[in-house]
Amino acid sequence: MKKIAFIFLCVLCFFDKTAAQSIDSTTVKLLIRQNQELLMKLTENQNRMNRLNDSLKFAYNTIGQHELDLQKADAGLRQFRTKLEINEESRYRIIKNNLLYSFEYFEMLNDRLNTLEAFNQLETYQGMLTDLNNPASESMGFSYNKKIMQIVDANLPPLKKKGRFMEFAKLMLDNPVVKGVTSMTPVLNIGTSMFSYVASLGANEDKISAENLSNLKRDLDKYTSYYVRLNNANQTFSSSLNSFKVSNSNLHNKLREFVTKNLVESGFSPKIPQSEADNSASTQLNYLFSVYNRESAYRYMDEIEKKFTDKGKINYGKILEGNPQLVNMNKRTEEVIGMHKDFEFLFGQYIAMIDKNNQEMLAILDQAATDKLSDTPQMVTNQIEKLKVEKRKSIEGIQKAINLPRMKTLVEKLDTYYPTM
Repeated sequence: MKKIAFIFLCVLCFFDKTAAQSIDSTTVKLLIRQNQELLMKLTENQNRMNRLNDSLKFAYNTIGQHELDLQKADAGLRQFRTKLEINEESRYRIIKNNLLYSFEYFEMLNDRLNTLEAFNQLETYQGMLTDLNNPASESMGFSYNKKIMQIVDANLPPLKKKGRFMEFAKLMLDNPVVKGVTSMTPVLNIGTSMFSYVASLGANEDKISAENLSNLKRDLDKYTSYYVRLNNANQTFSSSLNSFKVSNSNLHNKLREFVTKNLVESGFSPKIPQSEADNSASTQLNYLFSVYNRESAYRYMDEIEKKFTDKGKINYGKILEGNPQLVNMNKRTEEVIGMHKDFEFLFGQYIAMIDKNNQEMLAILDQAATDKLSDTPQMVTNQIEKLKVEKRKSIEGIQKAINLPRMKTLVEKLDTYYPTM
């Protein structure tokens, strides 16, 4: 009986083990699939949380910006209320100061525009550019004209016609029209003419090899390219200067029209001598400011105040009521500030123009040093340093003459709150 029970128990254990193995395999697969699904859900939930956090951040920032806008609006409203509470005397003082500061600024702006028109601070710098651009100049330790002769002589083998050809080349390069010219066209023509003539000789002279012609072209191109780049840089600079002069003139005309309009509205007749009627805005403004300036504006305002003074007390309300021209001129305060912004932009263009040209020139001279165009490399280095110094001195000189911070300080004294009242 015990034996039978033992056998039954062994059989039962065998079936239990097989079932357990089957269950374990199925369970594992199910668990893996469930874990994968759970992981996907967790990832999706995490993405939702990230999007929610982003939305909350955006909402928070938006609310913060709204709060700042509300604070600014509230500050503006308080300022507006304060301004409304200002009395007639304060209103008049604002208008009077705007008028006086404007006239002072007009004179200053006219002087600065005259300064920019003169370009005196650029004389040395522009002189350097002209010299470097001249094929006959040896400020870099070589000249285009001499190098052409050396290159042709070095690449031409001994020929019967060589001496005659060299004399012809020298006569052409020494021609005053060619020697001092600063245009890329003659430079290109000289190089092309030289090479074409030697190539034509090569067709009849066996001594002139293809290698001779190749070396000649390479060396001619190296120096010709240098002068062509110089010429292009200077042509661009010259064109920029011309455009700048037009902009300067336009702003000068705008200032003249503005000043004349104010004077006419003030009851003056700003006529200039007939002999100067067709002169530039600069000449006309110089004359106008010799008569109508800050001092004359003071006298103008004093006369108005005296007219509306009774028993030692000025009636500011009647001044504003009886002199609508003051209010009208004050409405154009924003235009005065606008002209200053135009001048700031114009001056910025001026400085940028010099900076750009200087960068291009330095790049060309650096390339000349790299290509070893000069027999005296130190002279190239000296010219590079000199160009940097002259550019810096030119900009410093014009900045001192213009004194933009002084102009800005004066403009900032203008009160624009009452331009429409």
